[in-house]
Amino acid sequence: MHEHKFKRRHRIGPWRHSSGPGLMLAYDEWVNQCSCGEERKIKTSPRGKWLKASSAKTGRVRTYPEKWREILKTLIKGRTGQNTAGITFTVDRVARVTDAGWNEIEKLVDSLLTDGIIEKFEPYPRTAAGRTRIIFSEKVVQSLKEITGLDSDDRERERIDLFFKTWEYPVSEIRKHVKDIAAIMDELKEAWLSTGKPAITSGKDDAVVMKSLANYRLLLETLMEIFNIVSAEEMLSLRELAIRITGESKGIEAIRPYMRKVLGDLGHYGISEHSPLILFRGPVSGRIGEKVIDLSACFDYTCITVKTSKSFIPQSSTMKRIILIENLTPFERLCREPDRFDTDTGIVFLSGYPPGYVRDFVRKLLAFQPVEGLIWCDLDPDGIEIALTASKWFKNPGWQPLFMEKEFLHNSRTRPLSVNDMKKLRSLKSRDDASVFHPLLSEMENLGIKVEQEAQEISELPG
Repeated sequence: MHEHKFKRRHRIGPWRHSSGPGLMLAYDEWVNQCSCGEERKIKTSPRGKWLKASSAKTGRVRTYPEKWREILKTLIKGRTGQNTAGITFTVDRVARVTDAGWNEIEKLVDSLLTDGIIEKFEPYPRTAAGRTRIIFSEKVVQSLKEITGLDSDDRERERIDLFFKTWEYPVSEIRKHVKDIAAIMDELKEAWLSTGKPAITSGKDDAVVMKSLANYRLLLETLMEIFNIVSAEEMLSLRELAIRITGESKGIEAIRPYMRKVLGDLGHYGISEHSPLILFRGPVSGRIGEKVIDLSACFDYTCITVKTSKSFIPQSSTMKRIILIENLTPFERLCREPDRFDTDTGIVFLSGYPPGYVRDFVRKLLAFQPVEGLIWCDLDPDGIEIALTASKWFKNPGWQPLFMEKEFLHNSRTRPLSVNDMKKLRSLKSRDDASVFHPLLSEMENLGIKVEQEAQEISELPG
């Protein structure tokens, strides 16, 4: 961003009425002009000093640091429509609402003022800095909402309101599962109209507020389609349902946990799910009911359903360490190279961001016999996030990254970091629990690159 350096020109201003009755105040007007053409107008009076730029350039917000944009989102979120003249904050209220430091706020306010996004009033005496007011006009607020993405929430709210206004069903319908879905929809409608929040509940647990309004609307549309499926006595797979609603076979993956929360077993409503599988190689045996199963009795690895994994009870194991791997190809690659490790090593496929059933299976193995964890994921911000998520499963003897040192950035095929990668990378660098990855993160940031597991030239496993 351009560093503005202003030179001052003085103008004699006219007399103006003050806000107090019967008083007339004179003010001086100063114009600060930068070499780039930016101007700030300053009006002084016995009460304080008004500052305002010559024109608003809200588009510059797009180039502000992410932290500043988040502060702006916090300030304008939910405040529009209350005052047609705009919204006003004192600087000390900005500090309380956003938890930002004073230095950060001063820098942000200075840029907002220069770009004409705010007007600023500094009261006398100058020691009352916290009482300094910043004013956003209504026009500016609407522009900022568009730039920061808050207007999308407004559009989603309008769509959700319209959905509930048009939602209806035949009251004469008596089939049980149709009535169940209708009752769920009525409950969601009541929660939305009373609180304005996308809250869902299974009827026995505390309500969960969904973070994404778009996903909440997708959930409503999916429930309505399931209502129609049950009414028509159809049978569909979950992917067929997704294609019907979104046109993509994986279009409703993001809302599957919420569907299960409100509906429970989807099979009751004619929706079949392909059971996910847990992929594992390791020297572990146990029983399922009265039957004994040896999970090491395979040349490469074994696959067990989630239902089977829940019934599996470990009975014996020589495992001393377990490797958790993000992607399927590297998992299969390591499983088929037994000369890389001894018979005391287990290997688990994480399946991306670890789903709950993988977590539960690993925890069951760790509860039977605590072992050291080795975690291998993509050398990118998402991979590091996944590794940190899985690392929480290990208490004693702990865990360490595998093939995730910065040196692997130099001897593997790389890809450039995206804008979203850079955002997540900076966020990870500020986290204490990511300290083990700070050298890798710094090198990724300096070089602007990332590496997928499949592109890595891996070395020998640690002894």
